[in-house]
Amino acid sequence: MEVEGTGASLIQLTAKACQLFQLDVVTMQAWDKDFEEWADLDDDQTVPTNTKIKVLSTPSLVTLDASCSSEASCVGSIQSQDDSQQYEPSCSVLPVKTSTPTRSSLVTKSNWHISYKIPAFPDSVADKLRAGKLLKEAERSAVLESIYDDVKLYTYYPTALQYETIVKMLLDTYPKMKVQPDMAEADVTSLWKIRMQYKFCNARKREDSSIPAVKSRKRKAKTPPQTVKGKLDVPIWGMKNYLPSRPESEDDISINKHIEWMKLELSKKKPNYARVEECMSITLADRRRLIVEEDATSEVVKKVYPWLFEDEEILLEFKRLEGKTTMAQLLGEGLSKYGDAIIRCTLKMKHPTVIDTAMKNTSMEKDEGARKESRMHAAILSVPTLLNEKLGAMIVFADEDSVTDLSDVPVYIQVTEDEGVPEYTVIVETLEVATSKSLFAAMCNYLAVFYVLNMAYEPLLKKTLQFFQKIILNIDDTTPADKSVNKILEKLNMQMAKK
Repeated sequence: MEVEGTGASLIQLTAKACQLFQLDVVTMQAWDKDFEEWADLDDDQTVPTNTKIKVLSTPSLVTLDASCSSEASCVGSIQSQDDSQQYEPSCSVLPVKTSTPTRSSLVTKSNWHISYKIPAFPDSVADKLRAGKLLKEAERSAVLESIYDDVKLYTYYPTALQYETIVKMLLDTYPKMKVQPDMAEADVTSLWKIRMQYKFCNARKREDSSIPAVKSRKRKAKTPPQTVKGKLDVPIWGMKNYLPSRPESEDDISINKHIEWMKLELSKKKPNYARVEECMSITLADRRRLIVEEDATSEVVKKVYPWLFEDEEILLEFKRLEGKTTMAQLLGEGLSKYGDAIIRCTLKMKHPTVIDTAMKNTSMEKDEGARKESRMHAAILSVPTLLNEKLGAMIVFADEDSVTDLSDVPVYIQVTEDEGVPEYTVIVETLEVATSKSLFAAMCNYLAVFYVLNMAYEPLLKKTLQFFQKIILNIDDTTPADKSVNKILEKLNMQMAKK
């Protein structure tokens, strides 16, 4: 099969397969290297070069390599069904069941999984499972096929809990499967859960699409998700994607696959960051529903989306919500514009000594870039004082006792020192979200958290946070600013005019 350029579309591959194997109707699958499982191709999907694909027909299933450059090479790469051959070409042929047992009805008990028993597997496969040996692709497919045929007596759509129960039963029945090279037991469990979800999704499409229960669920999945009326008419908190819609190509099953894959990827020494970024974007709508509509705590959000609390991810999430601009860009532009005026106005007031220290450090900087960053540092420290609010409700310093009861402050910056070098950690509901080496970077995370985790402005810093939002970040929404914020803006403009 000839694949030009960067890959081939599903239409191109289907046409070529029908011509090559003289078939009228085929189904295409691609090999997912991360989960070591076959997955059905979508209509708009492009298959990269060097990707293994399967061509499925009614009587047989043929595997070929999408990187083949000619018909002759593809035909030559087809492997015999005899497993005794010693060579391992890139393509293989496996037998396919030509029929599946008909089910007149499903057992409707919702708790069937509690007493579920793993079905018997062929002796050769069972022996490998008992010994904890690596299964061949065909053997692994046999395991998944047996479980699918058994479970669909009860349901075609297991819940997340039921998938977990099945996998637990499988690993408990064959405990040596839990021990895999470079994998924790939890990772093995997640991997088999995802493989099982792939199997059920593919089998429903290919084998049981005419079953009433499956047809009914398909109709529901194709129904566009209902948006919350009134919430999306205006940019809530000024965020373009405050409550976005789920991509049309995704459903509950595919979203869950992305979530489980990201959890598994987090445990790897060299994660696929590009794919993580893609999965985080795809799951944004579901994550926002969890945070906004279900009002999940930060601990719950971290359990479902642990990647959100990794380095830089809070800032990447803010950019997804805002649409195009980074928090660092917004904060930097605002402080560059108003920073000097903020400092001059604050120095005329009774203010914390840390501001004087920051200004002293600024005057000692010889590098222009370092001096600019130092002035931004001083400006950030000055804002609460300028609004007659307490700096201690926003930043807690290591060498000072907080004058504020932090039990009523869900978000703040904790400053510590490591060998004399300050570190700034953003705390959300006692959970450490991000640690930075500069106050500017910490402030980016601090402000982004309110948007990303949908946090309300606490009363102790309401005016300060409104000032950062509307004046410094220039993010507007339908909520009017406190009168004192507008008065401070007038004062700053007057100060800037004097310069």
